[in-house]
Amino acid sequence: MTKIFLIRGLFVFALVAIFGFAPAKNDVHEAYLSVTKITFNETNKSFECEMKITAHDLEKSLKIISGKPVVLDKESMRNSNNKLVSQYLQNKFHVKINDEKIYLDFVGYEIETNDDGWIFFEIKVPKELKTLELK
Repeated sequence: MTKIFLIRGLFVFALVAIFGFAPAKNDVHEAYLSVTKITFNETNKSFECEMKITAHDLEKSLKIISGKPVVLDKESMRNSNNKLVSQYLQNKFHVKINDEKIYLDFVGYEIETNDDGWIFFEIKVPKELKTLELK
């Protein structure tokens, strides 16, 4: 009897170890990452920005905002997608220069075949730059 109980106990432990600690289906892929490269353009007195994102993650976020399916690499949706991506950028990427919130000049976006995406925008810089805050 002890042997059966021990085997049954090990089996239950193995099931809990395998399935009990595995992430639930809805919890998968909860980390999101973007990388932004910012270069100062001396001629234009602006920061030129390139934000690398994962296209399908951005599409999901834009779908939530708009309430409609979004396909970023579909040319027929380019105009509406430009508006959505610009709006998303203004809401998620905040810049303050000299303690004043700055509007981001959306330039456009590109989607690569490997699901990487790029959002391009500029930040106009005043003549005197004392502080810069990115959030």
